[in-house]
Amino acid sequence: MRTFTTLIEAETMCGRYRLASFDIRLTFTVTAGLSARTWANAAGGFHPAEEPTVDITEIEVMLDESHGWTKIEGFAFDMVSADITPEWLLSRIEADEVAA
Repeated sequence: MRTFTTLIEAETMCGRYRLASFDIRLTFTVTAGLSARTWANAAGGFHPAEEPTVDITEIEVMLDESHGWTKIEGFAFDMVSADITPEWLLSRIEADEVAA
């Protein structure tokens, strides 16, 4: 299991007007999936390949640098994390590694 952190720049709009802009910091873990076991390597039984498991462990928001990071919990955590797919988080790891 490995832990990763990624940043998202977000903004709240009302029509064409920006009401607020803020940063979201996501911390998530990735557990590698199992490789497939086929007739060639099936000493312990057969099973298909499994995708990696991605779990969001922490979400923090910063409205302004003077306020620092605020941890999101409970219902707000569920609302923010509901639209974030494991595929998107995995793509962020690749993008962050290329940028580094």
